[in-house]
Amino acid sequence: MFYMSCRQISSAISPERSRMHRQQLLDSSSGAGFGYASRAAEAPHASWTDVVRAHVERSRGRIVVNGLFSATAVDQVSSLLTKFTARLHVVEPVLFLHDTTTKNVIVSPEGYLSGIVDVDDLCYGDARYPAALTAAALLDSGGPSDYVHAWLAHAEQAWTDCLSFM
Repeated sequence: MFYMSCRQISSAISPERSRMHRQQLLDSSSGAGFGYASRAAEAPHASWTDVVRAHVERSRGRIVVNGLFSATAVDQVSSLLTKFTARLHVVEPVLFLHDTTTKNVIVSPEGYLSGIVDVDDLCYGDARYPAALTAAALLDSGGPSDYVHAWLAHAEQAWTDCLSFM
């Protein structure tokens, strides 16, 4: 299948078709399922808890296969997941770009966002997840956490601004 950007096709489609595309985008911004998918209807999990549990189990498998260290840490995370299930279970399936972590964001030498790579699918769930993954990667590498704090503060302000228009 051949894909084109909205910009490439915008002058070639009718206003009615353009409205249909905008509606499809709005319709795909939330859904009934959770997890990684190209469309809301394809999101494979019933809850955000299930997505996080699947990530934990995927990590367990990688740790066991590679044998670099004990999977005890994963057991500890699993017990925390059980402890916080009620909190995770109330998360709504919000559309977000999940892969904007440390490896897929291009930053200029001056520190400005320049691009994002590896945009092959989307995720439905807690939009703070990429910030959490980024925080974990930065903590692991000894990197600065102020990047994540600024990201979350900006997201909170954007949400507050959005609500003020409703």
